[in-house]
Amino acid sequence: MSCIDRKENILFLCPPRIGKTHLVISIGMEAIARGYQTYFVTARDLVTQLRRGGQKVGEKASCLCESNCSHDR
Repeated sequence: MSCIDRKENILFLCPPRIGKTHLVISIGMEAIARGYQTYFVTARDLVTQLRRGGQKVGEKASCLCESNCSHDR
């Protein structure tokens, strides 16, 4: 779990029905147990948020990395 300690983002890309969500939720639960905050979003939902909000990818990524970010922006 060193990626959590280094505060790195985790991105899983693979075909449907492989178990990505299960894996990510497990990692998120471990991070929460260690005192970290987590945020989970599917790629589809992230693209929808970006299109709806008119933000550029870099702006959204910066926002998601801030602890005081409103995820609805």
